[in-house]
Amino acid sequence: HAYDGATPTAAAALVARATEAATPSATAMTESDASQPQITIDVSYLFDWGNTPGMGPYFTANNIDAAQQITTAALMGSACLVVFSMLRYKWPELYSHRLRLRQMRPPNIPRTLFGWMYPVVTMSDRHVLETIGLDALLFFRAYRMFIYMFISLSAFGMMVLYPVNYRWAKEDSQDSNHTIFESPIAQVTSLTGRYSIAHVMMAYVFAGILFFYIDRFALHTITMRWHYLLLTRRSGNSRTLMVTHLPRELRSEQPLERFIRGMQV
Repeated sequence: HAYDGATPTAAAALVARATEAATPSATAMTESDASQPQITIDVSYLFDWGNTPGMGPYFTANNIDAAQQITTAALMGSACLVVFSMLRYKWPELYSHRLRLRQMRPPNIPRTLFGWMYPVVTMSDRHVLETIGLDALLFFRAYRMFIYMFISLSAFGMMVLYPVNYRWAKEDSQDSNHTIFESPIAQVTSLTGRYSIAHVMMAYVFAGILFFYIDRFALHTITMRWHYLLLTRRSGNSRTLMVTHLPRELRSEQPLERFIRGMQV
């Protein structure tokens, strides 16, 4: 072995020389690292609240979402409306099966392609309540509430917030060309200023509108349920009849039904 017979000093020198030969020098490692591409991760933009979706570099990806959504919804809604009208015109008995009822029969609807629209729109709530029940009426009134609610919110937004955002972006940024489907506030570099008070005030206005419609819908629901219970208080579904000690001749369905109808309960 190379270390046999060597003095401690010579052995230490041999170990140091072997270690230097086995590992590259610091200079060599530095030169090798310099030849490799450096990867720098910058996360400072994550803490910049101006780079939120809809603003800054993200605005280019979001400025046409409103136009696409409105166009897509309009096309899909129109297609479903036309398909339903064609199917109803082709097979009216499939969509108007309640016309076969002897009692509580709804009025006839004109057999034309779009003849069902006017009777449906002009049908009174009482008629809906008497023909198809309380659940269907509440379902229709909920949709009506949503329509009125979003019309009110859109009106306040277009009359108040859109002009404020447009004026704010025009004073704060260089680009003043905006369409109705783009957000002017996305071009604002700073969200602090005299215009921001409008958004705070409109948040309270929007909350008040929502509470108004929801509270009115709840009151109407209670009133309609009360009227529905009064309307059906004399029907057989609203009564409970317990019969005991039936004779043998009344222990079948039809004789028992005739007996109860004869009592005129």
